[in-house]
Amino acid sequence: MTAQFILTFFLTSILSLILTSVKIPVVSIQQVIYLLVIIILFVLGRFFAKHRKLLLGPFGKYFLAALSTLVVQLLVITTGGFFSPLLVLFHIYTLGTGFLVSFGASLVFIVLSILLLIINLEVNPTIKGLFYEDPWIVVIYFISFFVIVPLAHY
Repeated sequence: MTAQFILTFFLTSILSLILTSVKIPVVSIQQVIYLLVIIILFVLGRFFAKHRKLLLGPFGKYFLAALSTLVVQLLVITTGGFFSPLLVLFHIYTLGTGFLVSFGASLVFIVLSILLLIINLEVNPTIKGLFYEDPWIVVIYFISFFVIVPLAHY
């Protein structure tokens, strides 16, 4: 079960990387995020009432995990990466994954998210300029990810 979640996190991280590396305007990516949130709410609201067994089955779990991972990663990346006020979503998602799925899956999610943030730091010139102005804030945020990993283990 954990291997499927790890594969789901890996595939959604690649999709997030593709969406943020290609020169797609941030507004368009945020519109995709809004659409994904509407899909998640629709699936949880309408579909869950009628087809509870299908949604709680393996496909439903991985589908919702993929959508939620994609929303969290894209939301943080499009609002500033390491400098995003929503960076705490990575911490919350890691804790939730650690409690609900497994420690290994949460570790894979946080490592892939850190790699995504580092790649975004290199690709996005605005974020790169902010990094050159104050590189120590990124180091502090990077350390905060290592603090959350042991908490997700317990």
